[in-house]
Amino acid sequence: MRVAVIGFVSYLCLTGPLSAGAAGEPEPVYAWMSESGDGNASLVYGSPETAEDLVFILICGNSDKVTELTVYVDIAGTEIGEKVDIELAAGDTKLAIGGAISTDEMSGFHFAVAENFKIKPVVALLKVNGAVTVKTGGVITELPEKGREPELANFAGAYALD
Repeated sequence: MRVAVIGFVSYLCLTGPLSAGAAGEPEPVYAWMSESGDGNASLVYGSPETAEDLVFILICGNSDKVTELTVYVDIAGTEIGEKVDIELAAGDTKLAIGGAISTDEMSGFHFAVAENFKIKPVVALLKVNGAVTVKTGGVITELPEKGREPELANFAGAYALD
């Protein structure tokens, strides 16, 4: 996760993955967010209150010509470096991106990361109406449609690759 990015995404690889609230605490509220600048664009789904609680991170480093997708959920029973497909589905549209298991040393969580893939097919899939299902190993995560369209439009207007 070597792309230097802006704002709330710049240090997210040093922080912990998505987690439910502690017993008795309300579940966190998540939103789609995008940011661009310095030749980079990011689209994330996570907590707008903290960069420590992001689930889906899509980065396009225009200046470095690097793309990165992180699905930041704990994938138990995996080994660091193990190959894993990140399978995205929306409506009848499906896409698999080859990635690998990475870790957050502070939490020990294992999560999926893919790098250097074509960004346009991902953007096209995210434009499909309805929720997006993301499968990483045996973990299935649903990303809602609500709020995605304007943030995706902002992201799509800022990336220059493909």
